[in-house]
Amino acid sequence: MKRKALFWTAGLLAPLMVVALPMLMIVATGGDDEAADDSPGACTEAVDDSTETGPAQTTGSDQLANGLKVAQAFADAGYTKESTAGVIANLIAESGIDPTKGETGGSGYGIAQWTPKSKLQAKMDGMGIGNENMDSFDTQVKVLVHYAKGDFNNNYLGTVKSEHPDWVIDNDLYKSWYNATTPQAAAFAWMAGWERPNWAKSHKETRIQTAVDWYRNKLDGISFQTSPTADKNAGADTAGGTEDTTGGEVVQAGCKSEDGQTDGGQTNGGEGIGDAPVGEGDFGWLCKALENKYKRDICVEGTTQLVGGNGGFNGVTSDYKWQCVLYAWLRAYLVYGDKGWTPITGGSCGSGGHIAECAAGNPAWNVSSTPHAGDLISSYCAPFGGCSPGHIAFVEEVQEGAQYGGWRIRISEGNHHSDGRWAGYNGRWLTASQLSKQLADGKKPFISNKAWKK
Repeated sequence: MKRKALFWTAGLLAPLMVVALPMLMIVATGGDDEAADDSPGACTEAVDDSTETGPAQTTGSDQLANGLKVAQAFADAGYTKESTAGVIANLIAESGIDPTKGETGGSGYGIAQWTPKSKLQAKMDGMGIGNENMDSFDTQVKVLVHYAKGDFNNNYLGTVKSEHPDWVIDNDLYKSWYNATTPQAAAFAWMAGWERPNWAKSHKETRIQTAVDWYRNKLDGISFQTSPTADKNAGADTAGGTEDTTGGEVVQAGCKSEDGQTDGGQTNGGEGIGDAPVGEGDFGWLCKALENKYKRDICVEGTTQLVGGNGGFNGVTSDYKWQCVLYAWLRAYLVYGDKGWTPITGGSCGSGGHIAECAAGNPAWNVSSTPHAGDLISSYCAPFGGCSPGHIAFVEEVQEGAQYGGWRIRISEGNHHSDGRWAGYNGRWLTASQLSKQLADGKKPFISNKAWKK
């Protein structure tokens, strides 16, 4: 299912061309202002005497590190990538994500500019953490996540509906943020419903662009829910999807292009390393690619079965539906062909997490603690997969970076929903830091057959 993600500029509908944004902080103008009269007019009046100096530079490395910590906290709480990008964009606008930032010309304080400063202490007291240091970044993140819902109101709902009616869900700004399907909508809803700044000085377009920048360029190393789970009572009738980072559409799954972005379709028919889709979807692309390569019917389209039970491939079976092991071996058959190697099978070696252990004792296989594009990764437990019987996936891409703990990998996998369904495909990023348990004690989860030509 496709859905249009449209961008608005100066009141006109137009595609938004996003460029890399500098690490900027917009001087806060009264965020989280909960005066006795909480109408939009009252919010504006309360901050009209604030000093407006425009964007100011802040320390880029600290802002990035703090933003990623905020993102991880919201991901852990069950919020989506879109919603989280919207929060981070607003924190950058309000404070540069500086926990000791005071509002210029006002009484706001901290990463979210709680106004007045005493409100932050009151919220800490209400959480039972009043003895913690108010200036602590970690403490402020706890408060932010805890009151993500409770500090919303709808005073600016009419304003949002007049400017972006397509971003409003169920006539509620909290639901509009919580269920947002684009980072733009999430940033706007959080700004209007949670931060509630002086509207005339809100720098709303910059907040929107910052949210898009973070969504596209900075959050791939964090695993988010594809649908929010933090609040079971706030669901809305919205379809899921992964944003196509080269245009204005939201599509179910895109694919890697030369610049590492997504282009909405498989390159080389999906046969190359790195060509598997990003995001959730079904196995139609894989079946089509296999059938094009091997010139025979392989899949029973739309079902969990292969023709003849194995599609004509040794060592695989669809008896247990589209499980992770079936996907991993079929992906390898697509990339490396069916000559000179066979899958690891038999007994416990047929389970996803055991395959790397079995490969370690097999002279036809290499095992390593260092990932290479085109490897398989076989291991146990979150955030990679279930603890029993474990999980296996194909490594599509490897990127190095200290912010990832050394590297991050993009994997493609089957059985994303743990029930072997046809629409159980997924492509996602994981960092070395996230996989610390899978790499501990000398474990070697990455495997490749010595006959594979990468």
